[in-house]
Order: sequence, then C-alpha cells, then structure tokens
Amino acid sequence: MERVLLYRRRLCRARYICHPPPKTRLVIKSCATYFGGVTDIQPSLPPNSPQVTAPQGTEALLCFNLYAASHAFIRLYTPHLERLDLTYPQFLVLLSLRDQDRQGVGTLGATLAMETNTLSPLLKRMTAAGLVTRVRSQQDERRVVVALTETGRVRAAQAAEVPGCIARDSGMTEESYHQTLKTLQLLRAQIDTAAQQARRGA
Repeated sequence: MERVLLYRRRLCRARYICHPPPKTRLVIKSCATYFGGVTDIQPSLPPNSPQVTAPQGTEALLCFNLYAASHAFIRLYTPHLERLDLTYPQFLVLLSLRDQDRQGVGTLGATLAMETNTLSPLLKRMTAAGLVTRVRSQQDERRVVVALTETGRVRAAQAAEVPGCIARDSGMTEESYHQTLKTLQLLRAQIDTAAQQARRGA
C-alpha cells in the first residue's frame, strides 16, 4: 500500500512539473519574459570555476536593509523632533506644506505616500494643535485644502533645519548623501513602475 501511495505522489509531482497549473505557467512565462525569454537562468561558469554561494539570511535582503535603515533614521530624528513637539509624519507634512502650501488632501497624500485613512487622522491632530487648517475648496466642495497656520509656518521653518543635523549625525559626506539619495529615488521609481504594471496585469 505504501509503495502505491509513493508511486502516486511521484506521478502527481511529475505531472505538475510537466504540466503546471495556469497560474504557475503565467509566472514561468513572466520570468522568461523578464530574463529575455531564457527560462534557464543558471549562470554559465567557466570550467573549474569555484561555486559562488548565494548570501543567506535577512542581512542579504535589500528590502530588510531598507526597512532597518528607515527605522534607524527615524530613531535618529526622534530627539530633534521631540524638541519641536512633532512626530515624524507631522514633520513630513510640515515640510511638504512649507515647500507648497495649500495642498489638497489627495495631493498631499500622494506626495508623502500616505493613505487617506492614515493622513486624515494625522491632519485632524495637527489642526487641533494649531499647526494647519483644513478648509473645503470653494471651487469643489469635495476637495479639502490643507494650509499652514502662522504657528505652523514657524514650526516648519524650525523643522527644515533638522535634515542638516541628521546628515551631520549620520556621518555621511555630502557626496555620499546625494549618491545614496539618487540611488533610492531611482529604486523607488522602478518599484512603483513594477507595482503599477503588476496591478494592470492582475
């Protein structure tokens, strides 16, 4: 009986490999397209070349290192922002409005990559703190416009000094700062494009 079950398992596995389900075939096709139509992506190594072991663990993951670096940066910002009585999301809102005041909630959310259900409560607290105002547009009552108050402008000007302190505290040179920023902006744009293409293909 055990031999029969083992045989059936092997047969099912062989059928799956030779005739994968539609979703699996779609993934294989997508990968083949990405790699220029080549489904065998094993590197071609010269004879007697040493085998290269792929890095293992979370430290080898780009996404994890970005995640950890983001948290490290926020920890670096915290003491500076606490002196201004600001959270990091509030800091971002103030800088965005300082750069361009009177933004719609939708525009502000897109600029800061924040969902409406995250941004709306944040703006409500900032309104209560006297940092911003929220007024419905006279041209379109469905649109809520966010603007800095006088207190908000003063706080935003103070907050604008913080990034210079962070650059100093992190020990980065001006060259490495701009190089890292350019790399991250390019990576973000590529990921956004890939995500949009994935949504259209879903």
